[in-house]
Amino acid sequence: MMLVLIVDSDLRTRATTAAALDRGGEFEIRSAATIVEARHVCLKTRFDAILMDPALEDGDGLALCNELHRLSKQSAIIVLSAATAEWDIVRALERGATDYIRKPARPAELAARIRAQIRAHERCSDTELEVGPYIFRPESRLLIDPSTNLRVPLTPKETAVLAVLCRAGNHSVTRHALWIAVWGPPVTAPTYAVEAHIHRIRNKLESLSPCARLLIEGRGHYRLLGQAEYRARITGISAVLPVREIGNQRTRRHRVSSSRAGSIGERDLDRAVNE
Repeated sequence: MMLVLIVDSDLRTRATTAAALDRGGEFEIRSAATIVEARHVCLKTRFDAILMDPALEDGDGLALCNELHRLSKQSAIIVLSAATAEWDIVRALERGATDYIRKPARPAELAARIRAQIRAHERCSDTELEVGPYIFRPESRLLIDPSTNLRVPLTPKETAVLAVLCRAGNHSVTRHALWIAVWGPPVTAPTYAVEAHIHRIRNKLESLSPCARLLIEGRGHYRLLGQAEYRARITGISAVLPVREIGNQRTRRHRVSSSRAGSIGERDLDRAVNE
């Protein structure tokens, strides 16, 4: 599901645009009425696309457009405006917008333009997404471990599935939504293709590190482990203490976090890492 932010001072416009995009179930919509609100949410969340009317109540929307272009290089910024003069269009594009659509926008065209801009951003060579400690490059179809520079190739469909999960952030994506986003209609298509690709992606992630359980599966839905969750999970298990010699016998002691007090063996430590 693609995450879209609508920035417009008019409540009715925000509502009608959100309703038009929400029909197909492929977009998750957030909204902001002012520059201050838009700046605040963009600092916390990475959006796939930002729809913006430059005429905002608390300032120049194009100045915000330029700022968001620097902050959110992986977000498509589409200006949605009633202004039709050539200079307005040129100025918006020069300030960081990737597209310009005149109001009132036709829902099907708007959705298609959003999808096209998101695809264009995913094809950018400098686009890098984080999957746990690894780097995901959609255009190169690679998973990279920066600590070892180990590179794991992905198929086009694996790349598309992983890109959808990355865009969802910490949110779960249903099997149905994954099918629509990657394969498209019909909605009654078999689910084994999604499950097979999820299985292959999980195996490739674990080939980088068997301890990194980054792809979480629920009943009919999937999500990637968030960065904060990943760090908490890794730091929740203490480092193994150095080996020490006791006479002729080598012993190794393990220490875990306070939530799992006491000493445990190597098998239990591995189980704790993978929980």
